Amino acid sequence: FHPKRPGGTERGRAVAAACGDRLPVGSGRAAFSCVAGVCVAIAWLNIGGIAQSAPPRVFPGKQWDRKRPAEVGLDASQLERFSRFVGGRGCVVRYGYLVYSWGDIGRRADIASAAKPFYTHFLFKALEDGRIESLDERVVRWEPRLAKINAALGFKDARISWRHLATQTSCY
Repeated sequence: FHPKRPGGTERGRAVAAACGDRLPVGSGRAAFSCVAGVCVAIAWLNIGGIAQSAPPRVFPGKQWDRKRPAEVGLDASQLERFSRFVGGRGCVVRYGYLVYSWGDIGRRADIASAAKPFYTHFLFKALEDGRIESLDERVVRWEPRLAKINAALGFKDARISWRHLATQTSCY
Protein backbone atom coordinates (compact mmCIF):
# COMPACT_ATOMS: atom_id res chain seq x y z
CA PHE A 1 0.00 0.00 0.00
CA HIS A 2 1.13 3.51 -0.75
CA PRO A 3 -1.15 6.43 0.19
CA LYS A 4 -0.43 8.34 -3.03
CA ARG A 5 -1.24 5.37 -5.30
CA PRO A 6 -4.78 4.46 -6.38
CA GLY A 7 -6.30 1.28 -5.01
CA GLY A 8 -5.13 1.62 -1.41
CA THR A 9 -7.40 0.33 1.32
CA GLU A 10 -9.32 2.57 3.70
CA ARG A 11 -7.48 0.99 6.61
CA GLY A 12 -4.16 1.63 4.86
CA ARG A 13 -5.12 5.26 4.27
CA ALA A 14 -5.99 5.59 7.97
CA VAL A 15 -2.54 4.31 9.00
CA ALA A 16 -0.86 6.54 6.43
CA ALA A 17 -2.76 9.54 7.79
CA ALA A 18 -1.73 8.62 11.35
CA CYS A 19 1.87 8.53 10.19
CA GLY A 20 1.60 11.92 8.54
CA ASP A 21 1.39 10.39 5.03
CA ARG A 22 5.13 9.75 5.27
CA LEU A 23 5.35 6.35 3.64
CA PRO A 24 8.12 6.66 1.03
CA VAL A 25 7.76 4.42 -2.01
CA GLY A 26 9.64 1.17 -1.51
CA SER A 27 10.56 1.82 2.09
CA GLY A 28 7.29 1.78 4.04
CA ARG A 29 5.57 -1.47 4.96
CA ALA A 30 2.34 -1.91 6.85
CA ALA A 31 0.41 -5.00 7.84
CA PHE A 32 -2.99 -5.35 9.41
CA SER A 33 -4.98 -8.08 11.02
CA CYS A 34 -8.31 -8.16 12.82
CA VAL A 35 -8.65 -11.23 14.97
CA ALA A 36 -11.30 -11.91 17.61
CA GLY A 37 -12.28 -8.26 17.69
CA VAL A 38 -8.72 -7.09 18.21
CA CYS A 39 -7.30 -4.92 15.46
CA VAL A 40 -3.58 -4.68 15.22
CA ALA A 41 -1.69 -2.33 12.95
CA ILE A 42 2.01 -2.74 12.57
CA ALA A 43 3.90 -0.20 10.53
CA TRP A 44 7.60 -0.26 9.82
CA LEU A 45 8.48 3.15 8.50
CA ASN A 46 11.66 4.45 7.04
CA ILE A 47 11.43 8.17 7.66
CA GLY A 48 14.90 8.97 6.36
CA GLY A 49 15.09 12.33 4.68
CA ILE A 50 12.52 13.87 6.99
CA ALA A 51 13.88 16.67 9.15
CA GLN A 52 13.23 14.90 12.42
CA SER A 53 15.53 12.93 14.66
CA ALA A 54 14.25 9.76 16.24
CA PRO A 55 14.34 9.54 20.01
CA PRO A 56 16.55 6.81 21.43
CA ARG A 57 14.85 3.42 21.25
CA VAL A 58 13.78 1.88 24.53
CA PHE A 59 12.57 -1.56 25.49
CA PRO A 60 9.63 -2.10 27.83
CA GLY A 61 10.10 -3.34 31.35
CA LYS A 62 7.15 -4.08 33.59
CA GLN A 63 5.54 -0.87 32.35
CA TRP A 64 5.78 0.86 28.99
CA ASP A 65 7.61 4.16 28.82
CA ARG A 66 5.22 6.67 27.28
CA LYS A 67 5.58 9.64 24.98
CA ARG A 68 3.03 11.90 23.37
CA PRO A 69 2.45 11.15 19.66
CA ALA A 70 3.99 14.49 18.62
CA GLU A 71 7.22 13.59 20.47
CA VAL A 72 7.75 10.70 18.04
CA GLY A 73 6.49 12.44 14.90
CA LEU A 74 2.90 11.19 14.88
CA ASP A 75 -0.34 13.15 14.68
CA ALA A 76 -2.61 12.49 17.69
CA SER A 77 -5.79 13.49 15.84
CA GLN A 78 -5.02 11.04 13.03
CA LEU A 79 -4.28 8.28 15.55
CA GLU A 80 -7.66 9.00 17.15
CA ARG A 81 -9.26 8.79 13.70
CA PHE A 82 -7.54 5.46 13.09
CA SER A 83 -8.65 4.04 16.46
CA ARG A 84 -12.27 5.01 15.77
CA PHE A 85 -12.06 3.34 12.37
CA VAL A 86 -10.67 0.00 13.59
CA GLY A 87 -12.57 -0.05 16.91
CA GLY A 88 -11.92 -2.66 19.56
CA ARG A 89 -8.72 -2.08 21.43
CA GLY A 90 -5.13 -1.56 20.50
CA CYS A 91 -2.06 0.53 20.84
CA VAL A 92 0.64 2.23 18.81
CA VAL A 93 4.27 1.78 19.83
CA ARG A 94 6.98 3.81 18.16
CA TYR A 95 10.69 3.63 18.96
CA GLY A 96 9.75 1.46 21.95
CA TYR A 97 7.43 4.05 23.50
CA LEU A 98 3.70 3.58 23.98
CA VAL A 99 2.36 6.66 22.24
CA TYR A 100 -1.35 5.95 21.82
CA SER A 101 -3.88 3.41 23.04
CA TRP A 102 -7.63 2.81 22.94
CA GLY A 103 -9.93 0.33 24.62
CA ASP A 104 -8.73 -2.01 27.36
CA ILE A 105 -5.18 -2.78 26.24
CA GLY A 106 -4.51 -4.69 29.46
CA ARG A 107 -7.07 -7.36 28.57
CA ARG A 108 -5.56 -10.60 27.26
CA ALA A 109 -6.51 -11.75 23.79
CA ASP A 110 -5.61 -14.39 21.26
CA ILE A 111 -3.46 -12.62 18.70
CA ALA A 112 -3.56 -15.53 16.22
CA SER A 113 -3.00 -14.12 12.73
CA ALA A 114 -1.83 -10.76 14.03
CA ALA A 115 1.64 -12.29 14.43
CA LYS A 116 1.90 -13.18 10.72
CA PRO A 117 3.64 -9.92 9.77
CA PHE A 118 6.41 -10.69 12.26
CA TYR A 119 6.85 -14.25 11.00
CA THR A 120 6.87 -13.04 7.42
CA HIS A 121 9.43 -10.34 8.16
CA PHE A 122 11.87 -12.77 9.77
CA LEU A 123 11.29 -15.45 7.12
CA PHE A 124 12.06 -13.07 4.27
CA LYS A 125 15.00 -11.60 6.18
CA ALA A 126 16.45 -15.12 6.55
CA LEU A 127 15.91 -15.67 2.83
CA GLU A 128 17.49 -12.31 1.96
CA ASP A 129 20.50 -13.00 4.19
CA GLY A 130 20.98 -16.46 2.70
CA ARG A 131 20.25 -18.26 5.96
CA ILE A 132 17.71 -20.41 4.14
CA GLU A 133 18.03 -21.37 0.47
CA SER A 134 14.42 -20.93 -0.60
CA LEU A 135 10.87 -20.96 0.67
CA ASP A 136 10.66 -24.52 -0.60
CA GLU A 137 13.56 -25.72 1.56
CA ARG A 138 12.41 -28.35 4.03
CA VAL A 139 12.27 -27.23 7.64
CA VAL A 140 13.56 -30.64 8.80
CA ARG A 141 17.05 -29.38 7.96
CA TRP A 142 16.67 -26.94 10.87
CA GLU A 143 14.44 -29.09 13.10
CA PRO A 144 15.52 -32.73 12.64
CA ARG A 145 12.89 -34.02 15.09
CA LEU A 146 10.26 -33.43 12.39
CA ALA A 147 11.60 -36.51 10.57
CA LYS A 148 10.84 -38.74 13.54
CA ILE A 149 7.25 -37.85 14.41
CA ASN A 150 3.91 -39.06 13.08
CA ALA A 151 5.09 -42.50 11.88
CA ALA A 152 1.44 -43.54 11.40
CA LEU A 153 1.08 -40.73 8.87
CA GLY A 154 4.20 -41.65 6.91
CA PHE A 155 6.41 -39.13 8.72
CA LYS A 156 4.57 -36.39 6.81
CA ASP A 157 6.19 -33.63 8.87
CA ALA A 158 9.60 -34.30 7.30
CA ARG A 159 8.23 -32.77 4.06
CA ILE A 160 7.14 -29.43 5.58
CA SER A 161 8.73 -26.44 3.84
CA TRP A 162 9.09 -22.83 4.91
CA ARG A 163 6.38 -22.04 2.36
CA HIS A 164 4.00 -24.43 4.14
CA LEU A 165 4.65 -22.66 7.44
CA ALA A 166 4.29 -19.20 5.91
CA THR A 167 1.00 -20.02 4.20
CA GLN A 168 -0.21 -22.05 7.17
CA THR A 169 -0.74 -25.16 5.08
CA SER A 170 1.48 -27.40 7.22
CA CYS A 171 -1.16 -27.99 9.92
CA TYR A 172 1.04 -26.20 12.47
